[in-house]
Amino acid sequence: MQPQIQCQFKIMFQQQFRVFFRNFLIFLTFLTASLVSANAQQSNIYMIEGTAISASAKSSGEAKVVATNNARRNAFITLLSRLSINPSTADTISNDRIFDMVRSEQITEEKISGSTYSATFNILFSKSAVEKVINVQKNIASEENYLLIPVKILQKKEIEADAYPSKYAIWEENNDWKIAIAEKLKEKASTKLIIPENDINNIAIINQDNIDHIEYSDLEPILNKYKVTEAFVVFFAFDDIENKVSISVQNIKKLQKKKVKLSFVNVDLLNYKALLKKVSEKTIDYLISSKSTEAVKMETSLVKIEIPISNLVQWMGIKNKIETSNLVSQMNIDSISKDFVMISVGYVEGQVDIVDAFAKVDFTLERKSENSYKLYTSSPKKLATMPATIPEQQ
Repeated sequence: MQPQIQCQFKIMFQQQFRVFFRNFLIFLTFLTASLVSANAQQSNIYMIEGTAISASAKSSGEAKVVATNNARRNAFITLLSRLSINPSTADTISNDRIFDMVRSEQITEEKISGSTYSATFNILFSKSAVEKVINVQKNIASEENYLLIPVKILQKKEIEADAYPSKYAIWEENNDWKIAIAEKLKEKASTKLIIPENDINNIAIINQDNIDHIEYSDLEPILNKYKVTEAFVVFFAFDDIENKVSISVQNIKKLQKKKVKLSFVNVDLLNYKALLKKVSEKTIDYLISSKSTEAVKMETSLVKIEIPISNLVQWMGIKNKIETSNLVSQMNIDSISKDFVMISVGYVEGQVDIVDAFAKVDFTLERKSENSYKLYTSSPKKLATMPATIPEQQ
């Protein structure tokens, strides 16, 4: 009797196990199918199909280049909409950068007629590449602070009335230009522009002796103190005879120093106090807008450069030479290996072709594509023997 009962229990256990195992397999199949479906759906988001495009140019070859760039851009705009990102983001991204995000590309219904080209594109974007570019755009759009140093150029009668005559008022109480700027910043609740405090260390750094020819190296300690990378020195001059004001702005950063003169209209009828308020407001608006415009312009004008190297010492020599040449206002290291380095630079000398500009510092640039070059040194042995000094980071 006992063996029979044990046999029945064994049979029941086997039956229950088979049911459990069958249900487990069904669940596992369903889970796998769901994951595959989710992954496929996610991949499909980055696949833009059926982008039809047509373009005309001087030749069919040029028309194809134009059409291809337009197709990729249109597909990228579609992708941004799918990702719930403002499509206008594409306006600040170059064709080269969009191409870098393309994983694969299929062209169908291709037609070439004279100088006209038309086709339908199926474009798959790389998820990681897209996310990287979008994050860069967010960083560019994020708010950055700048040091603001308001300097008043004193009139002759103001200098004569002072017991210690000086041409400029920086930290002194008679710098009403600084007071007006500070009040206007409070009204605007702006944190982008920071006026340094009137303390002994700051006075030692910025003073009457160097303010009219101040350089980045002079300002570096105070820039580090306020955790900013550049400064505006804004000179205010007032002509009380004609009741007119003159503003001169110096934008100082590590590899660049720019000077701009601002002009104002319809301010000659204002009294001095009202004039100060009006001009300070317009000056602040200009400074903030100029940096926002520069950030977008910089992203769209980045130039990619591939640099073959034989060793790290040679690369450090090349890097140091580029940074001290004043040819670029920004340099990003995209990738580095034992054989070559990829960098992106913001080219400053817009009036001169970049190839000619780099040739003046003994660099040869070979054009690869739009905004893409390969750099060769005319004297690589010399650079290879240069000391491997590491320039301070921007």
